[in-house]
Amino acid sequence: MSRVVLLIPGIYFLLENSEKGNFIFLLLLFIGALTDFLDGYFARRFNQITELGKILDPIADKICIGSVILTLMLLGKLPFWFLLLILIRDVLIFSGGVYVKSSTGKILQSNKAGKWAVAVTLVPIFLSVMIVPSQQMILNIFLLLSSVMLLVSFLLYLKRFFATLKGISS
Repeated sequence: MSRVVLLIPGIYFLLENSEKGNFIFLLLLFIGALTDFLDGYFARRFNQITELGKILDPIADKICIGSVILTLMLLGKLPFWFLLLILIRDVLIFSGGVYVKSSTGKILQSNKAGKWAVAVTLVPIFLSVMIVPSQQMILNIFLLLSSVMLLVSFLLYLKRFFATLKGISS
């Protein structure tokens, strides 16, 4: 949850749109990603995974990534279609998760593809802050790669969604 706390100062520094502000934003982004990783690692390592954590962790990811990408889009550093892709995917996954929870009592946990998709999405965020216009092609490649990962993780989520619902109707 530390990444949600770091979000407000992170966006503040991002909106400065200065070299110093960008550096501080990236530092906060790194700290947020590191604490998220360590939190998950220790929860699994010491068998401290909770039902609440299964719900709050993905929500925190969606709030943070969506807010940062919205800010970068407003600054003209990321395209609108990328924000739209992430928002539609996240709303569908969240809605599906709520439906499965209310129908079955089960929580569809994040899968590895979803975690990789979030990690790969951090690359275009980083590049959009650091890249100069002459290197736009690099950013475009990672936007495409991130988009593919987001779509693959969504399709895998859909597969689990329908399998879970089918499991209770049998």
